[in-house]
Amino acid sequence: MSVERNVYQTSKGGKVFVPLENKARIIRCATPRFARMLSSKYARLNASDVCDDLLNNHGRAISRGTVQLITERVGSIAQAKEETWEYRTPVLDFERELERVKSQYPKAVSGHRGRRQR
Repeated sequence: MSVERNVYQTSKGGKVFVPLENKARIIRCATPRFARMLSSKYARLNASDVCDDLLNNHGRAISRGTVQLITERVGSIAQAKEETWEYRTPVLDFERELERVKSQYPKAVSGHRGRRQR
């Protein structure tokens, strides 16, 4: 499928800007959904098997190199986003958690009291 789209470039030349690709979040030549499908398959299969799967099950021929380029780009996007994520470490009330574990497993906890570990 081909789609006509406007492209823009400064009068001095340089990089071409394609608004449709930017707003559609195209990753190399893949839509976000197709890139997600490739990443999922490539996480479990090698590139040749991904190509075979896409051809046999989806009727879509794609090269191994394209699979690798798209999934590499998806990985770099995820890695860049992960660097800005902040994780909040949960506050754990140790004494309350210990009492909860003791009540669930009384024999396991009481059997070790006073014994030396080897």
